[in-house]
Amino acid sequence: MVQGPPAVQPAQRLTSAAGQAQAAPAPTTVAWVWPWQGVKWNLAFIGFCAYSIAIITYVAPIGEAGMIIALIGLAFGNQRVRFPLPLIFFGAYYAYAVATYPSSVYVPLVKLEMESMGKVALIFLVGINVLMERTRFRFYLFLYLGAFGLYPVRGAIFNQFIYHSAELGRIAWNQAFGNPNDLATLLLFPLGLAAGVLYTERNKYVRIAALTGVVLISMIVFLTQSRGGILSLAVFGLVVLARQKRRLRMLPALVLVVAAVFMFAPQGVWTRMKNLGSATSSGQLREADDQGSAEQRFEIWKVAFTIWSRDPISGVGLGAYPYAHWRAARNNADTFKETARGGRDAHSTYLTVLAETGAPGFTFFMGIFLSVYAYAQHVRGKIKHSDPDGERQIFFAQVAMIALAIAAVFSSWAHIPFTYINVAIMYAMCWILMQKQRAREAAARQAARFR
Repeated sequence: MVQGPPAVQPAQRLTSAAGQAQAAPAPTTVAWVWPWQGVKWNLAFIGFCAYSIAIITYVAPIGEAGMIIALIGLAFGNQRVRFPLPLIFFGAYYAYAVATYPSSVYVPLVKLEMESMGKVALIFLVGINVLMERTRFRFYLFLYLGAFGLYPVRGAIFNQFIYHSAELGRIAWNQAFGNPNDLATLLLFPLGLAAGVLYTERNKYVRIAALTGVVLISMIVFLTQSRGGILSLAVFGLVVLARQKRRLRMLPALVLVVAAVFMFAPQGVWTRMKNLGSATSSGQLREADDQGSAEQRFEIWKVAFTIWSRDPISGVGLGAYPYAHWRAARNNADTFKETARGGRDAHSTYLTVLAETGAPGFTFFMGIFLSVYAYAQHVRGKIKHSDPDGERQIFFAQVAMIALAIAAVFSSWAHIPFTYINVAIMYAMCWILMQKQRAREAAARQAARFR
């Protein structure tokens, strides 16, 4: 676990050069340290925290100002600016989009989206750099989870059970979380982080808060009635249970999640799931009885694949997919059903990226996530025996990333900052734990020289 500094008993302090490399005669006591204690603040980190609060909570329009502060702090601070592999892949993805945009028939629209994605690139750059420090990472982890808990999670529950303003019975909040499918997707990574805190933290109250978060997020994802969200949630739970040797440790969370779902899920949720199951087994999407959503999504995917197949190398340009979809569906009325017409989203991250940037852009885009996942797998192997808590924390983040990859089949999130903030969190977590492992290895080598 990425924790605060341990409190070592005075009798156990080792002061000599040789003694510092040796194990203490008795286990040290790790005292609880509040997340804000001992944080190495700097201007870039303060700005990034302000930006994160703005895009999660919408309590104040300080997002742009926060990022300007963060960029100034990163540019003029004494911190080394790093460009790890996920950031390099993002740079390649963005550079390829810039290089190919003149070939697009939607140049003015693509230029606007390129400006927007340029800002996302700066957010990614700042996030991955400011979080690669232990005290800042730990504070941000609690800030990130707390902001999600107090705003989109609380807000969605209030909308559902107090204000009764759910959209067609499907739970949602507002702004970026206003669509039930998006809400389900955006909560998957916080779910993994909360599960990691629940499994690794020792403080009773923090564990209770983490357990509450796991239960509420799981319930909300189910209540969104999002096919992709529910499937991702199911995979998350199955992988976590399969991994645990002592499954009883996760039993309270599992029981609470199941109880919450059965207690609060309206009848419409079960009807929707039953109809979708019937449609899947029969192959007739009309039987889903979900206002034509499943049939419409499949027809939209057909349009998206057609758009990509016509321009498989350069694509139609960043942000141009809805316009390309409108044109393709209109010009091929005999091929596609009416349900696919209009300026639609592809409802799939993979198809959106393929259609907008072609196969090369898609390769660079996938490199962002595959590289951070591979790095996480490498670090887990290194620290498995020396830092089991840290290994579990990475594991939960990995499973959350797998859940996001599944949700990406049904939703489009290639252009939103949350996607890259999640990658920054996961990479920074692994980097910090790897630095701790290297310090342990160096200490062991030093100890060996004094034997």
